[in-house]
Amino acid sequence: MKTLMHIAASPRIQRSHSRKLAEYFIGKFLKENPDYTLDQYDIAKGELAQFTEPGATAKFKSLRNVPMTLDETAQWIAAQDEFKRFAAADKYVFSVPMWNFGLPYHFKQYIDLITQPGWLFGADEKGYFGLCKGKSALFCCATGSFYPEKELWRDHLRPYLKYWSDLVDLNYFEVTLEGCNAEGDHEKLQAEAHARLDAIAGRF
Repeated sequence: MKTLMHIAASPRIQRSHSRKLAEYFIGKFLKENPDYTLDQYDIAKGELAQFTEPGATAKFKSLRNVPMTLDETAQWIAAQDEFKRFAAADKYVFSVPMWNFGLPYHFKQYIDLITQPGWLFGADEKGYFGLCKGKSALFCCATGSFYPEKELWRDHLRPYLKYWSDLVDLNYFEVTLEGCNAEGDHEKLQAEAHARLDAIAGRF
């Protein structure tokens, strides 16, 4: 069996707009691809590995093959476990709400845990290169406001997601439900988002 991993970044669970988008796509994808199983990971539950001073020190020691203390080893192994779970999946769906024009803090923590040199990316004389071997990732995002072209400079979420995907060599797909907290025809907006997800399903 292959694995589709859903990394859910909203703590609102069933009230989450981004999660509802992801679940719509996942249901469709799994129905059409019965050889896939789902790995559901709710990173907003507060169970992510800690990466404090021992972890940061361990990162640099690992690059130089310097022995680690017990605390450093523990945090480094915990980060490795997060990475191994991620790397074991074949495709990814991320449900990510916009918080204060950017990423939820726990989602950034997750990215920082797994995005280590030699794990998700490498470097040589030509620069950085990704190690995800072209795996596909769909980002289902939700924003409280609308972002017309003149307001895109406020959006620090989607540009970061695209940059990170390029860094680690993920095939990037994204569907965003905008204006979740604004006035508008929300049924129409949701239907349009679902149509975009339907179009992606065949290419994912």
